[in-house]
Amino acid sequence: MRNWRRLADKLNTPGSNVTIVTFGGSITVGYIDDSPGSSWVDTVKAWFQGTYAAVNFTVVNLARSGIDVMPAATCWYQLAPQDTDLVMIEYSVNGCSNNHICHSFASPRTASYELLVRRMMLRAPGAAFLSVAAFNFLTTSVPRQAMNPEDPGYPGEMVTLPNSYYGSGENFHTRIAHRYGVPVVSIRDALYDVMFDDALLLAATGMRRDDLLSPAAVVHPTTAGHVLYAKIIVMPVRSPQMPDCRFCTPQVTPHPQCVVAVTILGSAPNQTGQDFYLTGIAVVPFTKQKPLAVIEKSSIDVYMRTFPGCSAAQ
Repeated sequence: MRNWRRLADKLNTPGSNVTIVTFGGSITVGYIDDSPGSSWVDTVKAWFQGTYAAVNFTVVNLARSGIDVMPAATCWYQLAPQDTDLVMIEYSVNGCSNNHICHSFASPRTASYELLVRRMMLRAPGAAFLSVAAFNFLTTSVPRQAMNPEDPGYPGEMVTLPNSYYGSGENFHTRIAHRYGVPVVSIRDALYDVMFDDALLLAATGMRRDDLLSPAAVVHPTTAGHVLYAKIIVMPVRSPQMPDCRFCTPQVTPHPQCVVAVTILGSAPNQTGQDFYLTGIAVVPFTKQKPLAVIEKSSIDVYMRTFPGCSAAQ
């Protein structure tokens, strides 16, 4: 993945200076009812400082409330230091929540997301990137009869519907992230299956929905919600020598002895059928366990002449 080895080296070098830049909307700015001006960014910074106490951290938060990605891609990226070490981008909600505006690569907001990634890569060529896919866990109440006009029963009964699983820009942002070797942290995938059921959420997190989301606007986490988001966001960084590759192309060291076909599972951990599967040819030592391997003999046979030390049985 792009520059994650470099970031790992700096994090493990005492006395080094690490600059983190964040982009996003109000979730990243820090719109919190019970703690204004603080957000998951502060908790992530505190985690870095606690984990790498010998490293000096600077955070430049370029997020703006109520704004989608287009101004950042057009102007605000120029405010990022050119020696930035880690860029975190959160734009899956603003302008993309509960609609299909970001469900096309031709969408201006989707194109601007890619433009921001590309411009930041040019501006800060040494930076590692992390896509932070936040989500709006809103619910909508509609008359039950409106869902089935032919049903004469249930007069006046209301049904609560969650925001659609695809009601954000995450699906297309993830595909863009794949293209540029950027891992994705999905708040949606981590919490969607439990956020709308307090019993499940309490069992999973020890908190209820009202503890995690602002009563004034559920798109905004509470302080406890931001802490939970931060714990999810730092997951790929917890082992920086080998970040979480559920949502990224594997970084494999070439070895002249064995070629196998591998399928890296990049789908959501729930049963939603999110189709992020990456299949390809990876070169690995035959003495090591094959990573999530799906062996396709026809693919291996093609490479037998180049790597005669490998056999289909390996």
